[in-house]
Amino acid sequence: NDTGSCAAAWLLGQDDAGLEALRSFRDRYLAGSAAGRQLIELYYRCSPRLITVLEGCPRLRQAVRSALTGFASALR
Repeated sequence: NDTGSCAAAWLLGQDDAGLEALRSFRDRYLAGSAAGRQLIELYYRCSPRLITVLEGCPRLRQAVRSALTGFASALR
């Protein structure tokens, strides 16, 4: 994929407004604490495998995309 190791970018697309909301949440809230930084590191470490799993399971991919879209909407 061309999104590196970011499952959210792969699911939503680089130009999706929700992706910016998720990045802002990461940068403003998660990156400010040790636990948040560990969560960010885990996310990027697991994203390539998650993308592989979601590529093979369209129903799961749609469910995760819907949940992620809902979360991003709540952040805006």
